[in-house]
Amino acid sequence: MWQAYVTASRTADYQAASLAQYAAGGALSVLTHGLYQNHQDGIVTRGQPTFDPAVKIVTASGGSPVQANVTDCADSSRWLDYKSGRPVGGQPQGRRKIIAKLQPFDGVWKVTYLNVGKEGTC
Repeated sequence: MWQAYVTASRTADYQAASLAQYAAGGALSVLTHGLYQNHQDGIVTRGQPTFDPAVKIVTASGGSPVQANVTDCADSSRWLDYKSGRPVGGQPQGRRKIIAKLQPFDGVWKVTYLNVGKEGTC
């Protein structure tokens, strides 16, 4: 999901079809809303964030996985906003806490919940 988002953010493509391959519901709304706001503001991103996720699988009483909980402390210090080809000044940089939940959705696992904290939250 994150690579699809990073790719879409390079052009602020809030309609990128690849996002729906990995996210649904509220999580997809979070991603597309952020991209739409950047599109409206003329902002694109350059660089690459880094991730180090931890995954915990939640199983039903029968042992079948029903949800995956993912936590991360992603580093966005090398993933910066640009407007008219110039870096946007005053951007907070650093590590941010990410909480996500994946669930089966239309036969595939997708991120259905996503909370991305502000820089400095971890």
